[in-house]
Amino acid sequence: MRSNSPTGGSGARSGAGVAADDPYAAAVHHYASARRSDLVKTLWERPVLVRLVGRALRHLRGEPGNSGAALHALDVGAGAGEGFDLIAAAALAVGHPSTFRYTALDRSDVMLRLAVTRLEKRAELIKPVVGDMADHRYTDDPAQLYLSSGAPYSELTVAQLTTAVRRICAAISCSRQSAALILDVYGRYCPAWLPVSAPRWLYSMNFFYDTEWPPTREMGFYTPGQLDCILAAALTEELRGRLTEVTFVDRSVFAGRHTTTCAYNPQLPRIRTIVNAVLAGDTAAVPALRVPSEAVLETPAFRSLDEQAAQTLSARIDSWNELVRCGPTGSLTTRLHALNDSIGAAAIGGGHYLTMLALFAAG
Repeated sequence: MRSNSPTGGSGARSGAGVAADDPYAAAVHHYASARRSDLVKTLWERPVLVRLVGRALRHLRGEPGNSGAALHALDVGAGAGEGFDLIAAAALAVGHPSTFRYTALDRSDVMLRLAVTRLEKRAELIKPVVGDMADHRYTDDPAQLYLSSGAPYSELTVAQLTTAVRRICAAISCSRQSAALILDVYGRYCPAWLPVSAPRWLYSMNFFYDTEWPPTREMGFYTPGQLDCILAAALTEELRGRLTEVTFVDRSVFAGRHTTTCAYNPQLPRIRTIVNAVLAGDTAAVPALRVPSEAVLETPAFRSLDEQAAQTLSARIDSWNELVRCGPTGSLTTRLHALNDSIGAAAIGGGHYLTMLALFAAG
């Protein structure tokens, strides 16, 4: 979710109490910057979301009456409209019809105008809506795919997040169509901020490019169990019977954006910066990718983990460091990437992002 001061624009308005300030207006250059799509984002992070969207599309296509049907996708906290690109890439990958209607919901009119400009060649498919994701009337125009990326739901309090999920579930229930919900938040046990990890704290996006004053927002940090409880609280008995799958993924476990700044965990190496360099062909810094165990195991947040989660995170560090120890070979980045993906599937809220995919059958 982005905060905004609506200035007209081409977007429809939704909800009440849209914030009077727009901290993301000062950061628009970051979202427009070519540097934002670094090699880690392009080669490591984005494909995970494309695969998740692909799973959603296969589910929607497989439901009776849906094969070949146009899809309505609602991008919640859409920002610059990158969700459109994710859907288009996933549709191509799984052979889903590429025609879809895309609603971009965001509180920042500035960001939505950037999305419209960026996607102007597909303007006929795009409907920008300026509104608050917590009180948006999802039942007014139900979607089949409710997408989010970049952790927009983390800006909500637990109560607001529960309300937003309940409103989306109400729209899924009343539409009677199959649906998919992709809910993206920040992971509570990401190594990049373990020393200060808490359910909610003041978070600075100081990794933003081309931005003199990066946004600083109160953010919530989550585990899979917490999101599962929020979803369960939002389900009616009827919709619970239509829920066919819930999957959690930790995204960008070791190479999240804040490993470029080390702002919250200065004991970590600048993993993302080094991985970007290695992906570009410079292997000299590979030994510096080693994760010091004390940067994780001696933090208060680590000590709050249950035994299984603590063992999982410790094993992740050991596996990462073992690959780094083996030295720079031609396949090192491929193996690190595969490790990042495989450990992400055992989600504990240990990635920069924690993503939940929930699939619902028609009813």
